[in-house]
Amino acid sequence: IGQQFANELYSGSSECDNYFEGNDDEEEGNELPKWVKRLKDPNSHVGKPISEVLEFHSKNVIGFSSVNTATISIKNEERSWEKYYAFIIPFLENVDKNGGNTINQISQEIGDFADNLQFQIISPKSGYLAPRGGASNACDESKPYSDGASVTIQWDGIIGDDNSRLDNESSLLLVVGTEAEIWRYRLKVV
Repeated sequence: IGQQFANELYSGSSECDNYFEGNDDEEEGNELPKWVKRLKDPNSHVGKPISEVLEFHSKNVIGFSSVNTATISIKNEERSWEKYYAFIIPFLENVDKNGGNTINQISQEIGDFADNLQFQIISPKSGYLAPRGGASNACDESKPYSDGASVTIQWDGIIGDDNSRLDNESSLLLVVGTEAEIWRYRLKVV
C-alpha cells in the first residue's frame, strides 16, 4: 500500500489527497483477499474474544421505530499501512455440539433474521490506517494521516414479531479488521 502511494506521489498525480479515500474493493468488483473472506465468515469468530457489547435501545414494541447509532474506534499497532474492512455478520455464542443445528445452519438463520433488523454500517466500510503513530501527508502537511479510524453503525429501530431471537444465545457481530488485527463488537437490542 505504501509503495503504491509513493509511486502515485512521485509521478505527480493530483490524486494523492484522495488516495486513501473511497477505495472499496468489494464495490469496485475486485476480488477480496483471503484474509477478508475469513473476516466475513461467521464460523471464524466462534469462541473469539469480544471487544465490547454495543447496545441499541428500543421499547420492545412491535412496529416501534427509533434510529440508534454507535461509533467504535480502532487503532493500528503495526508499523505498516493497513487496509481495514468492517462487516456486520451473524454470530452464535453457544452451539449444540450433540447433534443440534450446525454453526452454518444457525448462522444462516440468524443472517436471514439480521437482514430484517436493519443494522447498517454508515461509514466507513473500509479504509486505510497509517503506521503506528500516524504519518505525515506529503500533499498537505496540515492533514497528517491517522493510525486510527472511527466506524459508525446504525440500527433503524424496527422490531418485528420475533425480536426475542436476539438474546444471549445469538446475536449479530460488528467485525472490523486488518490482516494483522480483528476487533469484534456484539450488537444487542435491549
